[in-house]
Amino acid sequence: MAEPAALSPWDTEPHYVISTFPDYAAVAAAYRRMAAGKAAVTPRIQALADEITAGISDRRDQAHRIYDWVSKHIRYVAVFLGNGGYEPHEAIKILENGYGDCKDHVVLLEALLKAKGIASLPVLIDSGNRYRAPETATPAAFNHVISFLPEFDLYVDSTAGVAPFGILPVTEYGKPVALATEPGGSLTMLPLVVAEDDEEKLQTTAQLMADGTVSGKSTTGASGPFGIKLRGLAASVEVGGPERWAQSYFKSLGWRGKASFQFDPPRDRLAPDYAFSALARSADRCPGPSPSRAASPHKPAGSANPPVRLLTIPLARKRADRPDAAPPAGAPSRERLPPLRR
Repeated sequence: MAEPAALSPWDTEPHYVISTFPDYAAVAAAYRRMAAGKAAVTPRIQALADEITAGISDRRDQAHRIYDWVSKHIRYVAVFLGNGGYEPHEAIKILENGYGDCKDHVVLLEALLKAKGIASLPVLIDSGNRYRAPETATPAAFNHVISFLPEFDLYVDSTAGVAPFGILPVTEYGKPVALATEPGGSLTMLPLVVAEDDEEKLQTTAQLMADGTVSGKSTTGASGPFGIKLRGLAASVEVGGPERWAQSYFKSLGWRGKASFQFDPPRDRLAPDYAFSALARSADRCPGPSPSRAASPHKPAGSANPPVRLLTIPLARKRADRPDAAPPAGAPSRERLPPLRR
């Protein structure tokens, strides 16, 4: 049974919708009209598209390179003035500002792709936990815009900033979407996540030292939407600073300690796979009757081993078996867990 917050109340509770739109094709067409002309290919847009794709002849590779550029260089900033909640800005303005919201990302991506003769269409979607579109068509069913590239039958979301080309954040799969085709639109469903492409591996080594403190190392590798989550975590460490981020994490669990991190820049080289490693050492003694039990990195928050949970980035939910035999008194307790796969 789903958790209470797993689905939106709009999917589970009685409600009514009043709308003047006859269907979702009309909703998509209305958005398309507001966005019309925003993705104009100006000389500067053309020059940038040529620069980004210099030396690349394959059209899919050109689209991939342009997508990566927009993801990395256009910051997400939402400024709603007048009709700005529904109407995007012009592509050249977005480029000059260096920022924009989801609609602006879609417009600039469309303009740069158009400069290379590659079509791109806006797609209206809900980015939260809403998985049904009301029978009565309404723009309120959507709160986000992504892009569809019909030539490659590919959905992309550059707004995420850390999503590889052709991979969407996990909250966007299996959703109803309004595709703003010319001249109208249509309601369709995004595919579900493919399990083989959505994987996480976790390996942790932890030591309970003679003085009662805990140290350890954990490496998490992830692909698909899990890889996007892991890149997002790395981006938050970059923004907050590794030392401050670690201190905040320890403090949230009522502990003191230090940690360092190893990861590639999360917004560079947006490959499907990503890895994040952490080294941590607690400054507090780790309570618990059994050193081996206290060192297990898979207990819930608030148990005897919060310092090690810093290492096990909480993407996986699966438990691992652990040895119960305690080491000799006064010796470090070392525990190796097999990689977790999800």
